[in-house]
Amino acid sequence: SWVFEMSADTYDKSESRGYHAPDVNALHFTKKPMKFAVARKMEFTLVQPNQVHDAAGKVIGHWTMVYDEGFEVVVDGMTFFAFNMYHPKKHTSLNSEEVSDYVSICDKTMVGWFHNRDKTRWGCYKGYQTAKLRFRQALHSEEDTEDDRVEESESTSTSTATAESPRIAFNPNHVVSPF
Repeated sequence: SWVFEMSADTYDKSESRGYHAPDVNALHFTKKPMKFAVARKMEFTLVQPNQVHDAAGKVIGHWTMVYDEGFEVVVDGMTFFAFNMYHPKKHTSLNSEEVSDYVSICDKTMVGWFHNRDKTRWGCYKGYQTAKLRFRQALHSEEDTEDDRVEESESTSTSTATAESPRIAFNPNHVVSPF
């Protein structure tokens, strides 16, 4: 599942959400991230090949990858786009365009933007994935106690991946990440 934290949809189209056109990679790391007040949250699941499902499993929209840089979601009369979160590896020049010089953080987006169908209402949003903790909890052995699971769930952030996190087997009917 993904959660999109949205600003009010009162921004002017001319506001760039912090990005330049054409996009300049170094600015993703040298400019302070755009901040906004969260006015609304949406939660949904991205499913292969391109469907967006609500909590009940009903199809409510569609999504698509945009190269390897971000993804677009169309749901509830709104179109959302954000770059995937990433950061440079240690000692990498911020001018590097080499993919191998960066680390992708696939369960978060950078601040992106959304608009309605006729592009008269614009806003900012950021997204994060919430399904990882749910799936990770399902991987506990029967020997774990309820207290162990509660303690881990309270100490683990839903939006932070760790190197120790077990890999989830691919399920063609449910995509945890759009990658």
